[in-house]
Amino acid sequence: MLESEINIIRSKRKTVTLEINEEATLVLRLPMRFPKYRIKDLIKRHKCWITRKQRQVIARPVIELDNPVEWYRKQARQVITVRVKYYADLLGLEVNKIRISNARKRWGSCSAKNNLSFTWRLILAPLEIIDYVVVHELMHIFEKNHSRRFWVRVEEYYPQYRKKRKWLKQNSHLLRV
Repeated sequence: MLESEINIIRSKRKTVTLEINEEATLVLRLPMRFPKYRIKDLIKRHKCWITRKQRQVIARPVIELDNPVEWYRKQARQVITVRVKYYADLLGLEVNKIRISNARKRWGSCSAKNNLSFTWRLILAPLEIIDYVVVHELMHIFEKNHSRRFWVRVEEYYPQYRKKRKWLKQNSHLLRV
């Protein structure tokens, strides 16, 4: 583990969460009654994961721009448009519009008119993660919900979707500017 401060946040939660924030600081979210003596053991058990995640945060390139969000938005538009076209052609689908949004909590969405929206923050993720989100949203053209049929379709065209979905849940905090 890299030497840095540890931020401990106690709340009424029942589970323990470890995360590395954008400053590479370890953040522990603990139940109110989680004993202090177990914190050291918790950190020790997850030392490899903590170190790996801290190094990933530190290794991220720092881009000095007048308007970095606009730069990322343009990059996202280019990459995501190409990926949507590729998968839409593969699936034989027509997409009405592609929109790049500033959403913080939602990676993408598909409207009733088959307009697709994606957050520009996706450009900070590896390409295979972008592909997963694109396929996910394209599948909403067939299925407008997250039913079993929806997930079967996603898996048919993107068999490793579970792994990519898990990556996105575990690393979404790293996709920030």
